[in-house]
Amino acid sequence: MLRRQAERLFRKHARIVPAADEPLADIPDPDDAWIIAAAVTAGSDLLVTGDKALLALDAVAGLPILDPRAAYLKIRGLK
Repeated sequence: MLRRQAERLFRKHARIVPAADEPLADIPDPDDAWIIAAAVTAGSDLLVTGDKALLALDAVAGLPILDPRAAYLKIRGLK
């Protein structure tokens, strides 16, 4: 039940963003630099991922990077 609620919540609040023109500098993994650049360029409120390397960054250019559970709690106003 909770999983279905979480899926509905993410579908309501998530969006696909266009690719960035340039990767973001100072990101250890070059593949991640493109993902973060796209999210920052699109003005995303947060980046949801299970990638441990991205989660270790915590935030980039004011963009919080959260795991799915933390994002769910934040969107629901529970944390």
